[in-house]
Amino acid sequence: MPLSIKVKFQHTNLKDLDKLRNIFYKIGIIDSYALEEFNINNSFFKIYYYGNPKKLRSELSKFGYMLMNDQGVWHLIFNE
Repeated sequence: MPLSIKVKFQHTNLKDLDKLRNIFYKIGIIDSYALEEFNINNSFFKIYYYGNPKKLRSELSKFGYMLMNDQGVWHLIFNE
């Protein structure tokens, strides 16, 4: 049974968002995801994955994304 995590992703345009969604499909431990909230600057995803947060962090870092926990809120940042 997959675990779930809610992450906040700050984007500057829709291309950033589309790129991230394509990355989710490439990561084998991600079972599925849902875009729960969307506004001009941020998107909130619920990601269902297998493993633990460290493994998910490691997989996302291979594609240039950093997963960080800031006082209980998970942030996903593109590391340019």
